[in-house]
Amino acid sequence: MYEFGKINKNLRIVITAFAIVLVITLVVLTYFCFRVYKGKVEALNIAIAACGAKVSDVHDVEIDYDTSIRGVVYDVEFYYNKQKYEYKIGPDKSIIYSTNGIDD
Repeated sequence: MYEFGKINKNLRIVITAFAIVLVITLVVLTYFCFRVYKGKVEALNIAIAACGAKVSDVHDVEIDYDTSIRGVVYDVEFYYNKQKYEYKIGPDKSIIYSTNGIDD
């Protein structure tokens, strides 16, 4: 038979290991989420500056992103002066693609 103290000690080790893995996972996820959020804000600012608008002038903003080996690519869409603007911002913060002022 197992001793109660030995089982209790093994259980503590398992729970401690699980807690450490959980904390590390949460830290990594938080870091990644912050980077993506910060990247979305930067991509939006680049796109808005490219069309000459102000943040307060645009509406119906949509920002998506795709990850690749080269980094994160952001797809930014918004409306300004009753026209739709679309931008694709690359990992180096350059504009890869844009459609400016499409009437909707």
